[in-house]
Parts: sequence; structure tokens; C-alpha cells
Amino acid sequence: PRAAQQRALTAEAFQQLLADLRARGQTAADIMTRDLVTLPPHASLVEAMRLMAEKGLKRLPVVDAENRLLGIISRIDVLRSVGQRPAIMEARTILPAPGVRRVADVMLRDVPTVFPETPLPEVVDALLAAQQRRAIVVDKDRRVLGIITDGDLISRASEAEAPGVLARL
Repeated sequence: PRAAQQRALTAEAFQQLLADLRARGQTAADIMTRDLVTLPPHASLVEAMRLMAEKGLKRLPVVDAENRLLGIISRIDVLRSVGQRPAIMEARTILPAPGVRRVADVMLRDVPTVFPETPLPEVVDALLAAQQRRAIVVDKDRRVLGIITDGDLISRASEAEAPGVLARL
């Protein structure tokens, strides 16, 4: 059904979705997930995979000691670094490649960010521009406050809007 919904979205439907979001006046702070699991850059890849598996997460923001955003790491980043296929997901099977041992070695540093007061239509634009369909919500000092995913938009869209949001993302 998701593929069918994606094909069914028209430019007009997407513009209507954006108009609906603007009319609501919501911001990033209204829909972000606040209780984030993060990692320091010196964490091991095994630790990252274990945490992702335990918490059921696909990505983790990487932060410094002051909770400022440094990057993001995903399961696929770790798996690519160890040369294993994505089907192998248990942390105990991960054997990092030589020279690749820490989160900082494989994290994505160019992470889409938005501020808490960013209007929802701009958040949608940020998600559409991001390959991972995630945007980290940060304050003016880049301290991590939350995360917004395509799933957050879909789950918070009205019943009438949900197919359009899903299709566009």
C-alpha cells in the first residue's frame, strides 16, 4: 500500500498538505521526539549496534560532552564499515574492520537540522532534502533537543493528510 500511495501523490496534493500544515501553525517543537538516545563519538561500533538493537533504533545522534550535535550514525553505516550484509544485525556478530572502531570513524557529519521554532512546512522540506528522512532539532548552540522523522509527520498528520504525507516522504 505504501508504494501505491507514493505513486498516487500529485503536486497539487502535496501543496494542499503544505497549506494544511501552515494553517495549523505547528513547529518542529510540536512534533519532535524529545527523549533521544545519543552516543559520544568515542563509542565503539559494537556499542552503537548493541544500543540500536536494544532500543529498536535505526539511527543515533552523535553528540559531544555538552550534548552538541556532531553527526549521526545508522545501522547501515556500521554494517558497511564492517563489510557485513544488513541481514546480520546482532551486535555480537560485528567485527570492525581494521582502523574502524569508533562511531566517529563512520558517522555522517552533514546532518539536517532544524530549530524548535521551525515551521512544519520547513521541517517537511528538510526531511525531503535528507536521504535518511530525519532532521535533528537543535538549539542555537547545536545542542540536541529532539529528532523528527518521516514517521513522526505521518503519525501526527490528520487522517485525511496521512496518505499525502506518507506518499511525499
